[in-house]
Amino acid sequence: MNSGHSLESLSGALGLAGSVKFLGAVPHDELLKIYAEAPVSAVVLASIDLGSGVHEGIPVALIEAMSYGIPVVGDGDGRNA
Repeated sequence: MNSGHSLESLSGALGLAGSVKFLGAVPHDELLKIYAEAPVSAVVLASIDLGSGVHEGIPVALIEAMSYGIPVVGDGDGRNA
């Protein structure tokens, strides 16, 4: 999978459209407010491709979600997002 649109299609095909939300880019202060209000069951985020075969190690957004006690899922190379 290479785009959010294909993940959205897959979630619909699997009958998960009512349970999964794709928020796209969210301002940092708004994201922390969402985490604090706890309407989030889990956060899934791919590693960011920084170019030249370099990928972000652990996305800060995942660390922040974990600090609120929210389970997280990430991939190792950013190609599965």
